[in-house]
Amino acid sequence: MVRIGCLVSEFDDLPQPHVKITMAMMYAEQVETNKLLAQTVVQLEALSDLPERVRAIELQQARMEWIDRVAKTALGAGILGLGTAIFNMITGGYFGA
Repeated sequence: MVRIGCLVSEFDDLPQPHVKITMAMMYAEQVETNKLLAQTVVQLEALSDLPERVRAIELQQARMEWIDRVAKTALGAGILGLGTAIFNMITGGYFGA
């Protein structure tokens, strides 16, 4: 047991594992890091025109929105007309009394 100040560690007497790192290992890791960096740069360059693409999609959706509005308006008018016709049939408005 080794005393460090007032701390006692029972693992200090155990042999510590040694790791051997060579220059070739460091070079291989650096090459891999550079490859990943190059891939990241390519992906980021592909995203550079993203705001323009999103804006084009938004404009296309805005142009197509009128179709949805017209369809909903027509459906609402049809339902209102059907309701009015049924009401008039029940109350005898169109077909005489």
